Amino acid sequence: MNPEFLGLGPEQEREGEIVAHAPCRADLAGSTLDIWPLYLFHRGAVTLNFAVSVVASCRIIGLKTTRIHLRSLDTEREESFASLRELWEAKEYRHALAASLIRFFFPPGGEAQRPGFYLETNSESPAGAGIAGSSALMIATTAALARLAGRSLSNSGALRRHECSPPGCQRHPPGRHRAGC
Repeated sequence: MNPEFLGLGPEQEREGEIVAHAPCRADLAGSTLDIWPLYLFHRGAVTLNFAVSVVASCRIIGLKTTRIHLRSLDTEREESFASLRELWEAKEYRHALAASLIRFFFPPGGEAQRPGFYLETNSESPAGAGIAGSSALMIATTAALARLAGRSLSNSGALRRHECSPPGCQRHPPGRHRAGC
């Protein structure tokens, strides 16, 4: 398998490959007031931000085996599982964001029928850059996994409920109160 991230857009997908991109954002006003719990202390606060050409990406390639292989190009973390069952039984993950999202989209019970896949993520945003790189990475990975699972993002609940976000994955706690969790 080619270890280099191809960066192909959805219109250029090859059979068995899913690619999703999400832009990072820059804040013009309000800064992080849209993040829990800060917005709880500033009623009526408004934030103004825009997308920048710094992107986070996720590429998934279907495999003919049950193996699940996770790779993060920007953090140089990589791990493999013989099956979804093994991923579910793991106590820790080297690529926690991807593993947690996989757990959300592929709950226990259907692993016998689930073919394996190679999931590769990349974020052009350096950690701590302040342009929502971890959020963009979660959005891109969620979009790719939703497509793989045959689920609509509007019905997945992954972004709305944040239940798939492991502690320490995002740079800020998820907005559970505002999201209605």
